[in-house]
Amino acid sequence: MSRAPTKDFKKWALGFGGADGGDLGFSHRPSRWVCGIEWGGGHTVADLREALRSDVTHPPKGYCNTEYNLKFHYNRQKMKLFSAINGGIVHDFRSFATNEKPFTSGATGYFKTNLYPISFRNTSASLWKNEFGVLTGFDTKRDYAQWCEENRFNMLRQLSQKHRPELIVCAGKTYVDKFKKAFCEPEDNFTAEEIEQRTLYWLRNKDGTLVIVIPFMSGRWGLVRNIAIQAFGERIGELLAN
Repeated sequence: MSRAPTKDFKKWALGFGGADGGDLGFSHRPSRWVCGIEWGGGHTVADLREALRSDVTHPPKGYCNTEYNLKFHYNRQKMKLFSAINGGIVHDFRSFATNEKPFTSGATGYFKTNLYPISFRNTSASLWKNEFGVLTGFDTKRDYAQWCEENRFNMLRQLSQKHRPELIVCAGKTYVDKFKKAFCEPEDNFTAEEIEQRTLYWLRNKDGTLVIVIPFMSGRWGLVRNIAIQAFGERIGELLAN
């Protein structure tokens, strides 16, 4: 079994590979972060090969404009949530996105990344062995994920310690333990609250960052109803204010 990453993959995964970017912020001007599991859509082998050649020493500047940001369902849902967090209503998400410009080049206050850098659509064993394995250095996706949890998560923790975001909204409640490893300490414990038949997990880490884990904002069991998104946003806003 090979669990040693290739040089190119290691540089990419421990840099800003897998991030959409935006403004990391600083302790005197804290930002609000969003962290997903991995990019949607799925990398092809050609996509990954090209990505591994990219410069990831600095965070991406973000989306080119608000219109492009709002093309993506995931982002529209997040704009609804942040509109509510800011004291507004979910139905005004387009106005919020236009005024605040989250994750958009040149704007401040918001940053977007993922736990894992590769977006997978096809994870068949043969494709991994013959293609992804060659590019990453790992025999299996499980080896890849374990390496990320042991190395990339530590990088994310160091990044959050340096930039001290006031809020990190993580999406995917089945990954609570993974988000904790990336942004919190082993002794930290989440508080779970039931809101509109969905669960919100939250804690404040030792850096003062409010770390939130919410359900995916799609699917039958996700955080999809506007009334639930509004309630989650209002509760997160209360936690930020305390």
